[in-house]
Formats: sequence, structure tokens, C-alpha cells
Amino acid sequence: PKNRLRDEGRIRLLHLGLGADTLGVVFMEPYKEKVLEAVAGTPRAGLVRRFLDSAVGACPELSYEQSRMRALGFEAQGVTQLVAAGVLTVRDAGSWWLAVPGVGRFVRAFVRG
Repeated sequence: PKNRLRDEGRIRLLHLGLGADTLGVVFMEPYKEKVLEAVAGTPRAGLVRRFLDSAVGACPELSYEQSRMRALGFEAQGVTQLVAAGVLTVRDAGSWWLAVPGVGRFVRAFVRG
């Protein structure tokens, strides 16, 4: 099947912030490792791990709406911490893209050449 790797949870599509249709593909295991490495030893580490285990594993969508985040047990304070950790980035009011911590710096450098 066309979406087998995504359906099996082995890859994820991520919005890169370069335009509405610009997406990246990440393998989930290295993605989780890098995200956890980025927050290791910080007060956010437990929250980020819980987000990766519950939300990211269960929801293959590109973005998360506020109602979905609440249903998964993440209130406004938790979402704010996930944004600060670089795991989410604001899409619009009450909606967030899944992100890779530090990817913004890479994308800016890539675009500049």
C-alpha cells in the first residue's frame, strides 16, 4: 500500500514552515530519540515523553487542534511547554504543527544557501 510506512507508524510527515505544501518526512524512532535528546535533563522532559508516547504515536495528523490536545490530556500550560521545547509550533490560534526541535534554524540556513 502507498501509505504503509505511515500507517505502521514508522514515518511521519511534518510541516516545514516554507509554504502550505512543503512537508518533510521523518522516521519515527530517530525523531523520538532526537526530540528526547534535545530535552534531556530539562523540566520539560517528562511532558515531552508523554506527548511523544500518547499524542504523536496515536495521531498521524500533521497538526493538532486544541480540542484534540485536551482530549489527549494536554491543557494550555502543557501545550505552551511543548511549543517552548520545540516539539510543536503554532499553526494558528488553537492549532499547532508537529515540529522538530531546532529545525527552524536549519530551514533558515537552507533557504539562505
